[in-house]
Order: sequence, then C-alpha cells, then structure tokens
Amino acid sequence: EAGAKERMLQGAAPRQRGGGASRNNRSHGVNSGSKSAYGDKDKVRASPQANGGSIVLMALVVAAYAGGYLHGTLKAHNYEIKSLDHSVKAAVTHAQGPGGEHSQEIRDRFMISSASKDPSPSSSSSSSSSSSKSAASILFPAASNSNNAESVVSSSPSTAAAAPSLASSGRKGDGKDVVIGMAKGIAPKPLAMFLGSLREYSSCDVVLWVDSKSTQDPMVQTLLKKYEVEFKVFSPSTLKPSFMAAWHPSSYRWPLIYDFLRNDAAERNYRGVLLADIRDTAFQKDPFSILDERGAGFYASSEDRDVPKRRIQDCGWNSGWIKSCYSDATYARVSDKPISCSGMSIASLSEATEYARKMNDKLVSESGKSCERNGVDQGMHNVLVWTDEIPNLKIITQESGPIANMQSEIPMVAGSGASLRVKNAKGDLMAIVHQYDRDLNVLRAFEEKYVYWKPDDEKLCERYKTDDSGQDLFAGRCDLGLTGGATSKGDCCRACDNWQGCKAFAFSKAAGKCFIKGCNDPSQGRNKQMPGGGTTGYLP
Repeated sequence: EAGAKERMLQGAAPRQRGGGASRNNRSHGVNSGSKSAYGDKDKVRASPQANGGSIVLMALVVAAYAGGYLHGTLKAHNYEIKSLDHSVKAAVTHAQGPGGEHSQEIRDRFMISSASKDPSPSSSSSSSSSSSKSAASILFPAASNSNNAESVVSSSPSTAAAAPSLASSGRKGDGKDVVIGMAKGIAPKPLAMFLGSLREYSSCDVVLWVDSKSTQDPMVQTLLKKYEVEFKVFSPSTLKPSFMAAWHPSSYRWPLIYDFLRNDAAERNYRGVLLADIRDTAFQKDPFSILDERGAGFYASSEDRDVPKRRIQDCGWNSGWIKSCYSDATYARVSDKPISCSGMSIASLSEATEYARKMNDKLVSESGKSCERNGVDQGMHNVLVWTDEIPNLKIITQESGPIANMQSEIPMVAGSGASLRVKNAKGDLMAIVHQYDRDLNVLRAFEEKYVYWKPDDEKLCERYKTDDSGQDLFAGRCDLGLTGGATSKGDCCRACDNWQGCKAFAFSKAAGKCFIKGCNDPSQGRNKQMPGGGTTGYLP
C-alpha cells in the first residue's frame, strides 16, 4: 500500500501518510510528536554605539571559545563538525535562496551581507562586522548548552541571534506566520533539513512539540536554538486526557495543537499557519507564499492530479481509518473522493483553529477514542475535507499546487545535487517537499545541503556487531518493521536504539531503508544479498 509503510519509521505499526503516501515515516520525528521547550537565556549583543573594532574582537573571542566547546561537546556525542568555519557558513547561507537571494528581514536576522554570498568571518572587511556577529550569535548559544537538558529548558523562543531590527517586527505573532508540528523521536538530520531549508526562505515563528528524550541530544539542542524554535517538551505519559498516552503521536498532536491555536496563537495574532509533518519535509521557497498569491483560506493537499485517478476506496489504509471511526453512510459519502494528506495543510489562523477544533473534538469523543489505531487522523481529515466541514476550503493538487507528496510519484525531479529542484506536473517550483525520502536523490540533495556536520557512524554503532558485506543476516525473519530516509548504517543504529524490542537491523543502501529485527542470532537465519549493498548490525 502506497499509504501504509511510512508509520513503521516511528516504531509503530505500519501507517502511511496518505493514500498514496506512506504514513509510517510520519513526519513528526523518527518516532512521532512530543512537547519540548529550550531557551536562549544567554544572549550576545553588541551595542550599536560601541567601537567597531572592539565589537569584532569580542565577538571573535567568544566565537573561538564557543566553537571549541561546541566541537568537543558534539564530538563526544557522536557528531563531528566538518569544520568550524563551515558550520558558521552553513548557519548563515541556509538563509539564502537558490540564487543567493533572500528578503531583507532574513538578511537582518541571520546577519547576511547583501554584498556577499560568503558570510564567513574571513570575508572582506566591508562585511567583517556582520560576519563577526554571525559567529558570536550562532555559536555561543549552542555552546552554552549543558549536556543536562534540564539546564536549558524554557518556554520562550530564542532571540539570541536576532538583529536589532527584529524587535520592531515582533518575534511572536503580530501578523507573522507560524509553522506548527510534532517532532517526537526526531533525529538531528531530518530536523536540520526541515529547519535549515525553512529558514532559507522564511523568518516565520516555529512551534514544535519535542519529547524529552530527543531534547537531550546536543545536536537537537543546537538546531532548535540555532533556528529559533519555540519548542515544548512533553512526555506522552503526562498528556491530558490520560487515555491519549496510548495513541499514535499523529493523533495526540491535535489536542495539543488546538490548545495552542485557540490560546497562544490567537493572542499573537498570526496570519498564516502551516500544520506540518516534520521528519520528511523540506522547503524550496516560502511556504506561505500561497496566501499572498491565492488569498486566505484552508489549503488541503490532494495526493493526486487535477483530475484524480485514485480514490479513497482504492486504498485499504484510508478506507480502514474512515470505516473504523464513522458510519457506513459517511464512508459512502467520501469513498469516491481523492485522498488528501493530513500531514501538510496551510491556512489562515481562523480556518486552522476551526479545523484543529474539529479534529480535537472527534478524537476525544467516545467514538474517536474507540477507533484509534496507529493514528487515524488522516481518515478524520478526509471526512472533514469531503463533507464541507472546513470553512473556506481550497484543494491544491500535485499537478498544479505548491506541496509535493513524493510518494504519489507525480512531482518531477529536475537536476541533481545542489541544483536539484522538485516541480509540480506543470513545471512550477513546489514550495514544500513532503516525503522527500521516497526519492533517494532528493533525500541526498537536501542532506548534503543542510546537514552541516559529519555523523560518526562507528560511534553511533558501537553497541552493535556490524557486517558490511551487503548480506542481510536475518532475511525473512523476526521483522518488526522498517524505517525510511536512511543514508548510512548510523541511521539504522540510531533507529534500532529508539525502537522498542529491536535487536538487529539490515540497512539497504539502494532502498535507503532500515529493516528492524527482533532477534539477534545470525546463525539461526538465512543470508540474502541486498541489491546495492548494505550493512547488518546486531546486539551481541
């Protein structure tokens, strides 16, 4: 089923993103949604009246100290920064568009010189002050993080990297846009691709729920601070009502999102809201440009063309979710409609709040509680879309819309490497690339651009015995599930670490997947060569 394999990425039973889109790798995180909050209590600011040379000297001293501290801390936790200069450059150049173009607001926030595409501290004297501020504001807050997550918890977003002009624009709300999502079990690489690509085109607010375990990863801490994320730390066991603890994160995210939208978001007077899967999403332009181009409303993404070819009734997963939660009459009403993806919607604040209210009300109702199985929000989403329950609804498609659902195999991939672009069937650049891990070339292009450190696979896999011969030593037995988006054996070691009951894995290079196993005695199995090679790892 095109819509069923993605869920396994989270350590849950197979559940796909949509009809033609796998829900297993549900873009919340490697596992799924959570609540988290880090802070930037330490701020580095230079007085505009201060002597320019003193500012530069002080900033470079701080950057040098912080850079060494950060490098040592990350290396101790299985990360190796490619180079200190590169990490500074990456933090700033991520705010550039494909041609080095970016708005003045983004230039100001990330200290990008309009006269140069090279923001490193070693650039020309005309931009040395800007570069120095970049080094201090980006590196120092990250370095100030303790290995103890509790020491950096805060409920407010970072302002440490903000230029003076940000105060007037309003850090929270005031007509701005906001991206909201779940990031339970999130790994650093997909988080970097999501946040780094978003910050290349938008200075919107970002609000994520992140589980407490994920926030203890120093690189996750660094990314959340670096890209100015307001994150809310949570544990499923503390969710209210308590029965939500047994739900899939894609379901229990909606009560949390609704509470935020009706309270905090309303007070902040946001304009646009992107309700987003996190783990397998990246950006190629400002996701909120659709509100400028097409006006206010609720934009739901179809996984098909303008004239659809695949219906809800053609997908067992989507049909099953709706049949489990609704009457036969409701299913009959929507069964011949195309599948809409609940993992990516853009809306004006009022429409987003009303949508989240209806998702919340259904989920916490008696019928909603009883039908939950591996995340049913996609079924509920499609019922709302096709029964006229969403105000000011506008459907966008893979043929002409700005949101790519890669598993549909409709979007076109042009170019390669740094020049790779994903376009809709009409040839327009798509703002959002969802399910990028369904195409390894797309995944690798985003990873090369936004993952600016070198993960240490040997360190990540030190608990495992590994065989790099390309043999699956556990072929056809003790399978627990699979994860996508893997480009190295280290990704599979991390996935196994976070998957309950995992004792071994087979990493397929050609498929970009980790096959998770519940046994660890290779002598009891049969070997099978994996096309394209790979690695088997197992706990001794």
